[in-house]
Amino acid sequence: MHGLKTERHRIKTNSSVSADIAQHLKSRLTQGKVCVVTDKPKDLMPAVKKQWFKMIRKVQRQRAATLKATEILEYTQQIAHMQRMRFVANAPDDMIGVDVGFAVPAQVLGYAPDCQTMYITCRVARDKLHLMTAMMPPTGIVVVYGDS
Repeated sequence: MHGLKTERHRIKTNSSVSADIAQHLKSRLTQGKVCVVTDKPKDLMPAVKKQWFKMIRKVQRQRAATLKATEILEYTQQIAHMQRMRFVANAPDDMIGVDVGFAVPAQVLGYAPDCQTMYITCRVARDKLHLMTAMMPPTGIVVVYGDS
């Protein structure tokens, strides 16, 4: 995959793919666009957004619990950025200006997204994965779930 960093994630019994994506996404927040490759984009996107909103509320509680002005400012900026994130589960032509796009493998093969992070939640053949990641920069990360 063009020398991209690849991470393999296995979901624990008390967790979910959506929660893991949201948690990992938070660490990649400032890196650029994200693509989630899944068999059911219209089902996974709302689940990830729900987890994302839970994370926003957690950061808001952290901000409320501190008295340090510098930490309050950092939390405020992080919350603002998290709230601006735009999630879409539509055709590739609708992904312009989107922060996190959800698509089926066939859609992603048709346009090879220019993103910094790609999550693969379904089975994708190695040669297809190579084509999907063709436009990713060398600093990009591909996160593969399960035995994909």
